[in-house]
Amino acid sequence: MSYGVQIEGIDELLKRLDAVGDTKTLRDGMTSVAVSLTTKLKQYPPAPARSTYRRTGTLRHRWTYAVDDDGSEAVIGNVTPYAPYVQGRESQTWYHKRTGWQTAENLLDGKKEDIVKVLRQFIQKALDGRG
Repeated sequence: MSYGVQIEGIDELLKRLDAVGDTKTLRDGMTSVAVSLTTKLKQYPPAPARSTYRRTGTLRHRWTYAVDDDGSEAVIGNVTPYAPYVQGRESQTWYHKRTGWQTAENLLDGKKEDIVKVLRQFIQKALDGRG
């Protein structure tokens, strides 16, 4: 399954970055976005009041990200076999939904404007000579 954000209107800024030979700025911006999103995905909701289950933290520790060398793509994922049932929008169980677990897709949907804003700031800063 793939889910992402397409950034419209950023092509002109990217062309300008290429023209000045800057390959690091977009990668730095994308890394900043990926770190922010994975940090939020690692946050657990409060444990249900009557729950006797002891959380191990495995799900939290297995959220990772990778950014392409050119910064054009970031991939966020979790190799924990049960991750889709806890934090996947299409396969999340009713229990995890009811107890407040956010899904990766819902988080991304809610952060799209912030993602675009952060990337634009990184790019504009580089173009202004402050990068």
